Amino acid sequence: MMKTIPLSLLSVMLVVVLSAFTPLRDPALEARAMALEKTLRCPVCQGEPLSESQSPMADAMRMFIRESLNKGMNETQIRALLEKNYGTDLSLVPPLKTQTAILWAGPLFILLPGAWWLARLWRGDRQG
Repeated sequence: MMKTIPLSLLSVMLVVVLSAFTPLRDPALEARAMALEKTLRCPVCQGEPLSESQSPMADAMRMFIRESLNKGMNETQIRALLEKNYGTDLSLVPPLKTQTAILWAGPLFILLPGAWWLARLWRGDRQG
């Protein structure tokens, strides 16, 4: 009796795990699902892509993505639904909007003054 309970529990867990990671039959749809998963952040894990997360929430989101692609939805529609449910910070690559402009312009504000300073330093060494 004791051995049958763990074996039956193991078999149920195996069925659940395998059903969560069943790839789509269409290789093109599977590639689209995997590409989308790499651009989305797991809401449970800090900064981890959905494609690499082991959390149950990530499993559910991956299943949702595959089901939505099977129903004919495109990546933009799926992303919009996920962002509506989980927030706009779900994207690993922030969209270019007025709220995120500083994220995109920030490296320029750091690199340009640094390049200017290095150019002045280099010119000063050559002249003196």
